[in-house]
This record gives sequence, C-alpha cells and structure tokens, in this order.
Amino acid sequence: MISVNSAPIHLHTFAGTKRELIGRKIGMGWTVADLDKPQILVESTFGDSHPGSAHLDQFVGEAVKGITEAGGKAACYFVTYICDGIAQGHDSINYSLVSRDMIANMIEIHGNSTGFDGGVFIASCDKSVPACLMGTASTMQIMTEALGLMLPGSALMPATSIELKEMAYKAGAQVMQLALKGLRVSDIVTKQSFENAIMVHAAISGSIQAVLKARPFDCEEDAIAAVLLHQIHPGNAVIIRYEGPIALIEEGDLIRIDIPSRILEVVGINGIEMPQEEVNKVLAQRKTAWKPKESKYKRGVLKLFSEKAVSPMKGGYMND
Repeated sequence: MISVNSAPIHLHTFAGTKRELIGRKIGMGWTVADLDKPQILVESTFGDSHPGSAHLDQFVGEAVKGITEAGGKAACYFVTYICDGIAQGHDSINYSLVSRDMIANMIEIHGNSTGFDGGVFIASCDKSVPACLMGTASTMQIMTEALGLMLPGSALMPATSIELKEMAYKAGAQVMQLALKGLRVSDIVTKQSFENAIMVHAAISGSIQAVLKARPFDCEEDAIAAVLLHQIHPGNAVIIRYEGPIALIEEGDLIRIDIPSRILEVVGINGIEMPQEEVNKVLAQRKTAWKPKESKYKRGVLKLFSEKAVSPMKGGYMND
C-alpha cells in the first residue's frame, strides 16, 4: 500500500530540537547528506507471527531501494500482528480486532512522533491492511486503489507474484514524487474519489466493515421504508436488529413459533402454559433482576476494550 502523510513535516521544521535529532539519526548510520533528503516512513507488519507477514521484508527492501534511488531517505518501522488461525479455538481470539486498532495506533505514533514527508505502508491479511486504513483486507485493498492511494493494478496481486517486488519498488519511487510535489492525502482523496470507491465497494460486494456509518432498524419493514424514502445515503450500512424475550428464557419455558405469521413468543413458564399477561410479568421480573456478567478480564488491553469499546450497533468506536 502507498500513502502520503496527510500532514507532511520535514526534519528541518523541528528547529528547536534539530541538533538532537541530527545526532540520533547519525547514530543510526545516516550521513549528513541524508538529513537534507525527503524523509520517507516505510511502515510494515513484517514478522514471524503469521504466514501472511513472514515474507513482507523483501518488499520493504524494494520500497527502500525505490526511495533511495529517487533521492530520498527511508526509515523502516515495524509493527506485526497476530494470526487468527493460531488464535482461534481459545480465548486468544479476543485479541484479534484489538490488534487491528493497536497497529493503527502505532502507525500513527510512528508517523507523527518523528515527522516524515511521506509514507509507504506494506501489509497483508485481515488485520494489518485494515490497520493501515481501517477496513477489511481484500475489500480495503480494492477501495484503497479506487481512492488513489495504491498504484493501479496492485490491489489484488497474489502473494507469490514476482511483480510484487517491482510494485514495491515503484511505490517507493512514486511516494518520492508525491513528496517533492507537496501532495497530501487530502489532495488525492476527494468527495469524488470517495463516491467512486463506494461504487466500487458495491460492485465487488465488499465487506460491511469498510462502510463508515451503520444505521440500525428494528425490523425489515422499517429498513425497506427508509430505502424507498431515500433516507439511506451512500456509505450507510443497514443493520436490522431483532429484539425480543429470548435472552430472558430459562430451562423449561414454553415457546410458540409461527413461521408463516412471523411470530415467536413465550407462552409458558417452567413447563406450565400461562396467560400472556402472567408470562410478561415473569419476564419483566427476570429483566429487572438481570445483572451484566462481570468481565473476566482484570488487566491488560482486553480489560481496556471490554470497558471502553462501544457496540458496532452504535458505531464501533472507543468511548472516552
């Protein structure tokens, strides 16, 4: 993936700490000449944690080569991710979506704590590609190309494609051209490009996770009415939530299911059929007595997310 930092900052703008920065960069092997070159962040999720990440270092090298030969100086940063296939089947899978947000946070920290003129982001698979632009893997790769943030034709190249190295090199060379022209993400990503990406998303039946806003409805009829009244706008996701007394049911309760009439109701308690008013009274008592289950996470990042993460029905963000 290729992107230019939305707020490029050259090393020389850090006037108050220039000497300190220079010393540290020279201590990492930079030359004095390197300090006057455009500074390019090469962020990768390379690591031995995942079959989709173990090979990414070769593309990092090609991107660095493209940047160097175009007159820039690359700085390589890494933040790898977990493998869902390894984490599945036990409690570790709860780290999956958390890892996406953490990678996104680290990319922001890497990019903004030092200051770069541009950035190349190299990633693959479910969490690291979304972490670079917050979406889902294949869907977001295609939409990123549609937005103009990836080189044409690079979105769905197979991992074993020999052309991938060439594309990584071209990404490094291209970001240098963008940096030298002073182009930012805000110059490339416009309302028109978003509209184009949304149409591409619809054409490929892309993942709902790439959609920016979810609109919940309590029944299919309300959702259909909203569509017909043009209340659903580009970028909206329609979510139908089915609510009812199912969560209050206990062992032995009697349930009536009438599929043609679309009815599911509790008609008895503890094996005894009752009038609906009495059933509703018992269910109301259970609801009043219900208490949220105490989280089993007492420390670490899962404790933070269990306390602060807001339901996807309400936007799927972290509450303050």
